[in-house]
Amino acid sequence: MRIKPFLVVLLTATTAQAAETDFRSLTPTERALMGREIRQVLLADPALTLPAFQPDRPAVPTAALGYRDEIDADRALLVELAPQLFAQPVAGPENVPRLTIITAPDCPDCVAKLDMLTDWATAGRIHLYQLPLNAPAAQKLGLDTAPSYVFETMIVRGDVPAVVLEKYLAKQVR
Repeated sequence: MRIKPFLVVLLTATTAQAAETDFRSLTPTERALMGREIRQVLLADPALTLPAFQPDRPAVPTAALGYRDEIDADRALLVELAPQLFAQPVAGPENVPRLTIITAPDCPDCVAKLDMLTDWATAGRIHLYQLPLNAPAAQKLGLDTAPSYVFETMIVRGDVPAVVLEKYLAKQVR
């Protein structure tokens, strides 16, 4: 019986791939090489270690660290505008994340998202608020399209699919 070369290559590739991803089975030499590679990555981008040393500070993606001042300014503005942003309740309990939908007249997408978010609020997932696009708070945030969304710690400019809102909602802590 003759083994086909393709099968040998396939089995070898599968075994090699499994060995490459199973870090528990590294030899001492491989472990040392891996340690050196990790060290080089951390030396090249020390910001990767920030969450370990500043656990009380919200995690910011490494790519956004250059924008730290802008992020902090936006968060400060959200705190300052919170009484206006979260002033017109639609539905929802008090002990859940707050979300304001920014709407405009004659906006079918606004109506559809408002209905969807009202369902979420009625189900107890969010405390929903509504604010018109021409409101001073929306203008101070630089919002110029509807629907847009404002969480307590985040601004989402423009319409996004429900799955994206769910992802952002999961990041909100209450």
